Amino acid sequence: MLNNIKSLGLPLFTGAMLSIASIASACEIPEGWLEMTRDTPGTTKAAIWIAPDAVLLGQPFDIEFLTCDDNATPVNNVTVAATMPAHNHGMNYSPVVTPAGDNRFKATGMLFHMPGQWRISLETAGADKTDRFAVEISVK
Repeated sequence: MLNNIKSLGLPLFTGAMLSIASIASACEIPEGWLEMTRDTPGTTKAAIWIAPDAVLLGQPFDIEFLTCDDNATPVNNVTVAATMPAHNHGMNYSPVVTPAGDNRFKATGMLFHMPGQWRISLETAGADKTDRFAVEISVK
């Protein structure tokens, strides 16, 4: 169950990497998606969608996320991870990232093994820049 969803910065990055050649289109965050906080300067935006009943302690779940940039900057690599800042550790599993079309991606194999604050981090890399984003959620 998700409680107290809020955006924060300072992400740590580990996890699955996917090489893609995606060109972002006009930057519109769909209704119901959480815009992630930027940790780097730039024009790229990122948002995440998590079903409210998807995150159960100790149970695998999937997330969807999107990137967009009004300057149509190509994205070559995408990394997603989750950490517990208060405990200075990440998940016990590495998620698998796959493209879902229209600048959207799906991360499968996410699993929060402890209750508390978790930071979901996203890193996108293009030919000339890397962007970092994060959103923090509370898991009970």
